[in-house]
Amino acid sequence: MNIISPLKELVLQVVTTPSFNAESWSYDDYWLKKRGVSMGVANEYQLDRARWIAGVVKPGDSVLDLGCGDGAVLIALRELVAVEVSGADISDYALSHLGDNGIHALKCDLSDPAALKTLPQVDHILLLETLEHLPQPEELLLNVMAKARKSVIFSVPNTGYISYRLRMLFGRFPVQWRVNPGEHLRFWTWRDLHWWLGELGLLKGSRINAYQGIPVLNRIWPALFGAALIARVEVA
Repeated sequence: MNIISPLKELVLQVVTTPSFNAESWSYDDYWLKKRGVSMGVANEYQLDRARWIAGVVKPGDSVLDLGCGDGAVLIALRELVAVEVSGADISDYALSHLGDNGIHALKCDLSDPAALKTLPQVDHILLLETLEHLPQPEELLLNVMAKARKSVIFSVPNTGYISYRLRMLFGRFPVQWRVNPGEHLRFWTWRDLHWWLGELGLLKGSRINAYQGIPVLNRIWPALFGAALIARVEVA
């Protein structure tokens, strides 16, 4: 088990703060900087998400990833389990890579309730690293529940992760953005996520796990040592 890499990443998260361009930006810029020439190639976080999702869906299920970006998770998921995949995003740059990989692509502004109504009915809807980018994630989550036949699966950064706590201890806010600090509008910890789903009436029947971060410790104490959170909300 390699623990050096996670520890190195933790230290960098605590001591470094990236610069940013104050000029206007778009999610095309976001995906270009985040993935560049690696569009469609899943990183370790995305591979972990794909493995977790593969454990809760069944062969033949239909899966729609909202805010899918370059489709890296869908590509990885499709290699793990025979599911029917499609993706929706607002970035033309990201969506252009879906068709190249045989993934049905939809352009959708997730902040527009009217656009959500046009989405197809599927077995599972994914909202991976998406909710934190929106001013009203509650509205989105509740709206897409009506579009899923079996479940909605979402992931968010764990703002209670040890590196973020240490940054706060030393007087700096957690860094979870790529291009501009305004990317993330909402934040959750392990306890906050349980509370939040309870307030929405979605906690019963939900399954929440932490992943990435510090190996072994992220299972013993997920609230502190899990870098990110993933949850499945079953449709009643």
